[in-house]
Amino acid sequence: MEKIRVSRKELYDLVWSESLLSLAKKYKLSDNSLRKRCKKMNIPLPPAGYWQKKKHGYSVKKEPLPKLYEGETETILCYRDKRGNYVSAEESSFVRLKREIENNPDVPTKVPDRLTNPDQLIQAARKSLLKDKPSSRRYPGMVSTKYGELSISVTPQNVGRALRIMDTFIKLARARKHEIKIHYNQTLLIIGEEEFKIGIQEKHKIIPSEDDRYRKYAPSGVLAFRRKIISSKEWKDGKSPIEGRLPQIMASLELEAQQRKQERLYHQEQQRIREEKERIAREKRERREKEMEKFKELLNTAERWKQSKILRDYLNAVKSGSVNLEKESSEMDNWLKWATEKADWYDPLVNKEDPILGSYNDPPDPEPSKFFFSY
Repeated sequence: MEKIRVSRKELYDLVWSESLLSLAKKYKLSDNSLRKRCKKMNIPLPPAGYWQKKKHGYSVKKEPLPKLYEGETETILCYRDKRGNYVSAEESSFVRLKREIENNPDVPTKVPDRLTNPDQLIQAARKSLLKDKPSSRRYPGMVSTKYGELSISVTPQNVGRALRIMDTFIKLARARKHEIKIHYNQTLLIIGEEEFKIGIQEKHKIIPSEDDRYRKYAPSGVLAFRRKIISSKEWKDGKSPIEGRLPQIMASLELEAQQRKQERLYHQEQQRIREEKERIAREKRERREKEMEKFKELLNTAERWKQSKILRDYLNAVKSGSVNLEKESSEMDNWLKWATEKADWYDPLVNKEDPILGSYNDPPDPEPSKFFFSY
């Protein structure tokens, strides 16, 4: 593979032009490899959900490329193999894993000519396929397994072949410490925590017709091993039948499981970082709100103190006679006593409790309407 060099700015433009998974497929690299390079070169990546929002027409923000950077200014999108040739990281990992599976004598990779010691799932599928009558619907000539069984749909003449392929694959998966289980109408291959919907289906060919509105199909005799998720992938008979490609299929699925796990862990880490940022921001906001409440209370207290000083100055002026209220002497004494008590009640430095008003900081009594109802 030809060596590809890209500058830091070019790599930044690439990762913001399409998703990492798309770029990984285009350049035959793992998305994790691209992510590590971006991190090393201080290149920001689109957040989770960025491409979905952009696809549906939402406004999305592109994070600028940081200018403060003193590291490498370019990178190579390929790696050298032992012979010095440039190969992709994903390709070399695939070749290495495929060779490991092929050369392991403890795992079955060769499909036998006859079905021997079949797995219980294969036994149940075999009974259904032999009893089923060929379909006469849109895809005629096919027999299929029942609900809750392995996903197999082929012509009667390919039943034995499909069962032998699936039986060998099940035994290979279990030898590789993976799990095969039936969930409702789905056959699941479980690698670690990653699930793959799998099955064997015979492909169809279109029969030419004068009326293009109604297409007719016929079995092609070509078997395909399918992996069904958001985007399906299949390995079908070609130059070599799929019987000889089980190590390739398993290696591809195991690498995909690794990539999916890395992607999941990355998004989980991003989610953890977002939640941590939100927690810090929330605590900061709450501290600010509490501080502001305390400051407002301080201002209100200072204002009360200032008003209480004005009130006491006024009472002193009344006592000195500079302010004439035209009251009787006894009446004046009672009024001054009452006013002084109210000043002591209002003054935050005294905060004297009033027999009628109570403490200044006491909450007001609830309104009667909140407790009494009219009928």
